Amino acid sequence: MNENNNLGQPQNLGEPSVLGTSQPGGENVNVTPAPSINQPVMNQNPQVGTNPAQGISQPMQGTTPVPPVMPTPQVNTVPNTANPEPVMQQSTPTPNVEPAPQSAPTEPVATPIPGTENANSNMPSNSGGIGADPSGITLGNVGSGYVEPTKIEDIGAVPPKQEKPKRPMNKVLFIIIIIVLIAAVAFGVYYYLNMSNNKANVNLKEVIITLGETVSDNINDYATITGGGASSCTLNNNNVNANALGDYNFTITCGDDSYSGTVHVVDETKPTAELKVAYKVVNTTSYSIDDFVESCTDASNCSYSFADETAVQNYLTTAGGPYDIGIILTDEASNEKTVNAILYVAPYDITAIRECTSPETSIEGYEGTMTVSDNLLIGRSDNGLNYMGLSRRVYTYTFTNEQDYLNIIGDKPEVITFNNVAGLASYDDTNHILTISADLPQATLDLEAGGTFDVSYDGFSDYYEDNLGYTCINNMNVN
Repeated sequence: MNENNNLGQPQNLGEPSVLGTSQPGGENVNVTPAPSINQPVMNQNPQVGTNPAQGISQPMQGTTPVPPVMPTPQVNTVPNTANPEPVMQQSTPTPNVEPAPQSAPTEPVATPIPGTENANSNMPSNSGGIGADPSGITLGNVGSGYVEPTKIEDIGAVPPKQEKPKRPMNKVLFIIIIIVLIAAVAFGVYYYLNMSNNKANVNLKEVIITLGETVSDNINDYATITGGGASSCTLNNNNVNANALGDYNFTITCGDDSYSGTVHVVDETKPTAELKVAYKVVNTTSYSIDDFVESCTDASNCSYSFADETAVQNYLTTAGGPYDIGIILTDEASNEKTVNAILYVAPYDITAIRECTSPETSIEGYEGTMTVSDNLLIGRSDNGLNYMGLSRRVYTYTFTNEQDYLNIIGDKPEVITFNNVAGLASYDDTNHILTISADLPQATLDLEAGGTFDVSYDGFSDYYEDNLGYTCINNMNVN
């Protein structure tokens, strides 16, 4: 055999040979290298260490390493004429050139579930390469080359339920609804304003009527009424009795609405009285309150009494006058007033009152007439009938114009001043007559007579009748 035939001996296939070089024996042997089938086995377990530089899996601890598969050389058998025995030529292996990495089959890319796009951000990454130990993944027990997988519980956020898109509302229907709503609001406003204008607003008043006053039928005296329906309101005050103290109900009706109020019948007016002059003889004990009061006027019952009866008794012990006698006037509503009556105390028995009256004259500034009367107290003494030095002058005003009379008397005071005259007043509303009486001292008579007034009955009678033109009569009604 040829010495170059090394069959049966191990060949070093790891050494490279130069393509096209001559091999021993003078023969050119073309050796076509078989493709290397020693492809790296990818370890699917990331904890198995790998050598990225070589791309060959390292044996795992506890496992039997698998020897690499070596390429089988191709041998061309050429007949050698010189040597009839076949000589096996060994081809020199070509350099082991790693084939280009084949791309892995393209796997379909999964589309992430809506809402879970970032769910994998919490998952471990294998970007560290094959064999790297990525954090966040825990393998099960490794034994005898078997890895127990660990179940990953967190698979990401559950995507929210997707609602079906709503169909858009028909624009025409939407516009119709809006128009109907606007019309309804406009009608409501119109109706409210129209009803407000036609409805009466009633504000009741606090109605106070003085006892004995005429009850008013004017609805405006009972309430302030505004609004378009004010003219339709009516008043019912039939229950009101102005002649008795108390509270009474009244009703105002405006359409379907009714309002109830109260009328207070009160007596806030103090009583008034017509007083008279009392003539008494000294040291008399016969007197009464009625000797001083002609009448008492009030809406309710009026009563009167002496303010100081002891003072009256003291006056009666001394001849003279006029003395003011206090009289208290009281009504049922506890209204009270004090007035003064007049007392004359004669030195002896009174025979009569000589009343001498002047002719009528006009009232300056008013429509009517007036007279002046002097009432002289006369009695019988040792010298006969004579004037006792006690007298009053009375002014009587008769008005032909009622309004003049009412303007002057006002609320009818017991003492009044008119036409420069002040004194006790009496009133005759029927004939519009005002009477004022005042004390007439003898000093005034002396002055008017031009010296000394004649106190004899015949003397002063002639003075009044002949000199002054008065008319004199005797009034025997002496209390």
